[in-house]
Amino acid sequence: MPAAILFFFLLLGLKPVQQPRPLDQLVLRTLTGEPTRLGDFHSPARVIVFLSPECPLCQQYSRKLTQLAQRKDLSVIGVFPGRAYDRADYEQFKRKYSIDFTLLTDANRSLVRALGATTTPEAFLIDGQGQILYRGAIDDWVTALGKTRPQARHHYLASAIDAFFVHQPILPAQVSPIGCLINDL
Repeated sequence: MPAAILFFFLLLGLKPVQQPRPLDQLVLRTLTGEPTRLGDFHSPARVIVFLSPECPLCQQYSRKLTQLAQRKDLSVIGVFPGRAYDRADYEQFKRKYSIDFTLLTDANRSLVRALGATTTPEAFLIDGQGQILYRGAIDDWVTALGKTRPQARHHYLASAIDAFFVHQPILPAQVSPIGCLINDL
């Protein structure tokens, strides 16, 4: 911000509006506490999915997410928001559900705020430039809390990924997720 504009804001007692940091600049932590940025994951597309160790739906979807992570052209990143759990909880979740994709923590919920995430599991498909291409439910297996179909009829996230890689429109681009609310801890 030019110095003259900053001086004007200070003169009036106003604080300049902070521009949000690009997603690639946000610092999250690995399960061992090491800082990492989303920009450190170099792939044409990234799936970010918010998880909670105790959310039954996160537990159920972990296998499907691990299958998606097998794609070589895609980074799948699970993010635990808030401070409600500790490293032991995350490690136990990883072992119990055979997670084979990157897991990060967002203790300050900076990524939650940047993406406007509200639910676990909630998935985001983001391209290499940081544009959100899809957000919401992984599929339609869950019809309401505690209610599921025998099998999913629409695989929203997988369809969005497929459409992205063949340069087709992603429709729908947003589907309301059903799951556990992200808390303020």
